[in-house]
Formats: sequence, C-alpha cells, structure tokens
Amino acid sequence: MENESINVKVSGNIIKELSEKIPSNNVALNELIKNAYDADAKNIEITIDTFNKKLTIADDGSGMNKDSIAALFHIAKSIKKYGELRSNGRYTLGSKGLGFLAVFKFGNQATWYTKTPEDSCQTFSAKRSDLEAYDNVTDHSISLFPSTKLESHGTLIEISLNDYNADSLLDHFSNPGNCFKLVNCFHDDGINILLNLNGNYYETQNIVLAKIDTEHLLFHVTYNSTEKIIKYFYQDLCFHMIYFPCEIGNIDIKLDLNIYKFKSGNKKDITPYFHTLRGSLTPLIFINKNIFNNYDLFDPNITREKRSGEMLPQIIGFIDIKTSSGEMDFNSDRTQFIQNKFTDDIANFLKEINITIQKEGSKYKNKSNNPEYFKNAAKNLKDIKPSISSQVELFDCKNQHNNGSIQNTINITNTSSQNISNNKTTNNIPESSLFLPQQFKAVKISQSKKTTNINIPSGQINLLDFVSSITDSTGKKVSKDNLSVSVDGIDNRIKILPSIDEECRKNVVFQYNDPHTGIAKLAIDINFVEYASNIITSSKKKLITIPTKNNYKINYDVTVANLIEQINKLNLKDYFEVIACSLRAIFELSIIALNRSKKFTNLNFQSAKDIQTKVQIVIEFVRNNNRMSKIANATQLSYQSLENVLIPEDFEKSVKKTNTSAHQSSAYIDEIDVKNIAKKAAFFVVIVNELIFNQDIK
Repeated sequence: MENESINVKVSGNIIKELSEKIPSNNVALNELIKNAYDADAKNIEITIDTFNKKLTIADDGSGMNKDSIAALFHIAKSIKKYGELRSNGRYTLGSKGLGFLAVFKFGNQATWYTKTPEDSCQTFSAKRSDLEAYDNVTDHSISLFPSTKLESHGTLIEISLNDYNADSLLDHFSNPGNCFKLVNCFHDDGINILLNLNGNYYETQNIVLAKIDTEHLLFHVTYNSTEKIIKYFYQDLCFHMIYFPCEIGNIDIKLDLNIYKFKSGNKKDITPYFHTLRGSLTPLIFINKNIFNNYDLFDPNITREKRSGEMLPQIIGFIDIKTSSGEMDFNSDRTQFIQNKFTDDIANFLKEINITIQKEGSKYKNKSNNPEYFKNAAKNLKDIKPSISSQVELFDCKNQHNNGSIQNTINITNTSSQNISNNKTTNNIPESSLFLPQQFKAVKISQSKKTTNINIPSGQINLLDFVSSITDSTGKKVSKDNLSVSVDGIDNRIKILPSIDEECRKNVVFQYNDPHTGIAKLAIDINFVEYASNIITSSKKKLITIPTKNNYKINYDVTVANLIEQINKLNLKDYFEVIACSLRAIFELSIIALNRSKKFTNLNFQSAKDIQTKVQIVIEFVRNNNRMSKIANATQLSYQSLENVLIPEDFEKSVKKTNTSAHQSSAYIDEIDVKNIAKKAAFFVVIVNELIFNQDIK
C-alpha cells in the first residue's frame, strides 16, 4: 500500500471563533488604532456615523504593500514583535496576528484602501459571512484592485456597522471620559487622534498636570526607576525625597502624579480622563506608551482601611511602563496581566510604591496651609545636595517636623566618610555603612512550621508566630520585634490578626530593614477555611457546599442543578479551568431564571450591561425590605452568615473574576479564589430559589 496524505483544513468558522476572542468594541477599536500606530501614523481620524451605520478609521501611516496585506490575512501570525523599540522611539504594540479580525467585531463587511509612499493606492474587501461559509477558509482569496481614493500614503478602513454595534458604540462614547481615553490612548506627543462622533469632535490633548485644578492640589509626586527616588513637590518646591529601588530587570517605570485634597469631594474641575467608570479619581497606566485599562494595579483607595490620616486617595496622573521583555503579556482587552514572575513583580512594585507615596505624603498634608514650612524644607534639602559627592549611589531624605525645626536624615553610600549636619542636627551613620569593600550576608527571615491553613471562626492570631528567626547581614540573630508586618498591603502595627469568621486568604508580609543591606521580606499566605455541608438538588446528588446544617433543594433550573452536581464530582486541581468557567454559567442561568419567573419586575436588569452588575442588583435587592430574614427563616441559614456574605461589591468582583477565567483560561485566579466564588455561587442559587418559590418574599 502506497503512502497517503491528508490535507489539513481550517473551517471558516474559525473566523467567528477568533473574532470572539476580542471581547468588546472598545478593544477592537484599540486594535485598529494600534495597527495605525505601528505603521508610524502621526494622525488617526475615527468617524462613527451611527445614522448611516458606518465606522471609518483613517491614518497617514506607511500604508500596506502586497506583502503587508498578505501578512494581514495570515490569521494568528504576525511579523511584529511586541515591545520592540524602533528607531522612531515607538514600541511595537501589535503581535497577536488578529488585527484584521477586529473589523468583524463591528459588522459583516469591511473595505480597506491603502497606499505606501512607493506604490499607488489599492483596495480590497472582506465579508465575514463569506469567510465563515467556507469548508476550508484557506481556499478563499482576497482580490486587490487599483483605486484613487488615497492621494498620499496611509490606510483607510470603512466598516459597515450592524444595528447592535452602532447603538453600542453610541452608548459607550456618550460618556465623555471614554472619548477622552480613546483620543488620548497613547502617552506620546508624536500622535494625534481625532474622534468624530455623529458630528461631535474630540481630539488628543496636551494634558499638563501642573495646570489641573491647582486650587485643590496638595502635592505633585514624581518617580523614575533609573534615579530610584520618589520626589514630593509643593508649588514647584521639592521638599521631600525617598529612596525606592526597582529591582525588576528590563523595565523603565516613571510616575508623574497629582495628589489633591478636596474638602467637599468636588472633583468637577478634574477632566473625566482621570475618572473611573464609578467616578473616582485614578492615575492612568501606559505600557509602552499605550493605555492599559486597569484601575487595580495602582488603586488610590488601597489604604482605605487605614485611618484617614494615613491615606491620600485623590490621585491622578500618569504611570509609564516601558519594556521590551518577552514576558510582558496581558489579556486581549488590556485590562489584566497574564500572570508570570515578571508581571507579578510589576504588580507588587506598583502596590508597594502606591502605599509608600500615600503613607509618606500623609505626614505633610496637614502642613498644606503653611507655605513657609515647605520653603524651609525645600531650602534644607537644597543645601544638603551640593555637599554630596557625585559618587553618591543612595540617599533617603526624610523631612520631619520636630519642635518647629526640620531635621534632614541622609544615608549615603560613598567612598569617604562624612557627617552632614543641618540646623545643628548631626546624622550619625555607622562607619561600616560608608565603605563598599565591607562584605555583608543576605538577611534571612525563616518561616516557622506553624500551619497556614486555619479553620474559621478563628481566634486572634499572633502573626510573629509564623516567623522562627531572623538573621541580619552580619550573621547575628535579631529579635522578631524588629519586624514590621502588613496584611493585604495594610500595615499591622500590633502584629495581631483579629478573629476571622469568613473563608478568605490573607497575604502577610514580614519586613526587616537591615542597616547595611536594606529591606528584606518574607511573604506568606494564611488560608481560612470553614466547615461546610451540602446543597442537594431534586436529583438528590451532592453539590456545591454552603454553611448550613440542613440539606437544601434547588428546583428552578435543571441545568444549574446538573452543573453543581458535576462540579461537585470533579477534583479542583485536575479540572480547575472547567470549574472556574462553569461557575459563571451558574450565575448567568440563575439570572435568566429570575427573568423568566416574571415575579420581580422591579429588578432593573435592563440598565445592567454585564452579568456581574445584574448579580450585584440581586444582592442589593435581597438586602432590602426584610428579605434576608425571610430567606434565613426558610433555609435555616444564619442571618449573621447572610449579613456577612451578601456584600454586593464582593459578589460583583467574584462574578467579574469568572469572566476573566472564562476568557483567559483562569490565568488570574487560583484555587482559593475559585473556592470563594463557589461559596458565593452556592448562596446565590439559594437566594434565587427562594426569590422564585418563596411566596413570603415579595
């Protein structure tokens, strides 16, 4: 028998599958803009005409020749390398090979016109329905035709909008903040974007932080990972500096921030560009000059659990991250990192510098009405600088108000020993810290054998019990009392964790500041786990567990019952992704069941654009009009348990995480997260079951 071969076929349905990897219109639009940016465009014009159902993107970039057009239609293959720094100072932004599929997010048909400086204008079209109809999509060919549409180099894309996407785009850009973010999606002076939304124009702005609401400006803060210095400014006077090293390789991080002090909370003079969807202020993160729509990596409210005297949450500005590392990766809508050591290091760095900036700055906010104080502080800082040798590698300037005088403490790594005094205050520096030849050992913080898995409700926990010993850089044992402790990023000065009565995970960081080698840390996770019993469906199979002594039956949707049953049979470690994605289906099917019941017409789901918001609406609804008490009585669940668990914001965040896991293969959640989400799903099916079938609940 002769050898035979079989050709590989790719069904046209792959176009549909890959198009759906682009999660939203906003992401698709950003993909098309990035292509123009990578083509070295200086001007991009976006026209959204919802009356005529048309979207156009025009740029003055280098255009596409035949080879570039062929590469455009080479699905999932890109000749570009993300993060590559080019000669014009731009970083390459596209590399997924899905650029042309972005047009099909908006409608069925698109036409391109393109011209290079060397070639005449060409045009070609693609129709999604035609591509999807192919048994083997590689049989399809794109025809190129000459055109006179473009006289100079660049590319024009014309997309026919369907009704849904026309309405969706209009709704999205009815928020001025979204318009500003689109036209200012690059932190690059060399690009200008013009948005024409049904005749209303928005254009890239030169945003100068120094000119934004100077009346309420408290401090201006800058940081450069090359200098490793956080600088605080009061009315252009640099009055305080902190040494803050960045140990991440192949990266450059710069912060340019304004910190405000609004007495009445009035932020009307702050451009919507720096507002989250919920209206709170936020700095914007740019990775390789392109906006990264994540408000958690540098959350100004990170210290909200602290006393108000230790937080400065009203922050706007720019966080610029530049890197050519191959480990820099994120999901398709540029809202979350793909988790790896490199991106974890970035996330941890931003969290730590955020806390440090607020903690240090809060020491001076009560001085904001005393300009003389800052003038003196700036003068003292300036007087010290000339006396520091050019060979200085490290300094940490801390201005502290002490009986009306300002004390400057300078730690200097230099080739010669000297004491610097200011205002008759001498800085006593250990002799050994001034000479580089002296060798020190790495500080070692050893973890004890105490278990990190604790049943709830727990008693109070002495956090120092998790550390067995500390050895400093000279090899000497150090008392554990010298450790500072933080829990979930918040300083815990008493080093005691209060009783925990909900299942959760606490990240505890122990920090020791060695006088010679600097900061050393040990991080551990403490997992709090509760005892749980089973939910039983009408099929009487064991399913997701909830904290109740009595078994519970759910009847409103057999698919939900089957999903819970199947989840309960799976091993979490072996079927992590399946379980994570299935949890979202439970929430979605439960919302559908509530809609179909028509019992609660006052649940305003129409205003909610996503499933997590709908779930939040249900939880808020249950917490009103004594409904929680009725559910507790009917199910024999503890009212206190319901009170503690049914937090609308927590449910919203949990369901949002299931969305991330569904689209990104659970890259951003771990087993603890899945267990917490499963617990909320269990409570949610009980709530929905009671809302539908309990006649006492109106």
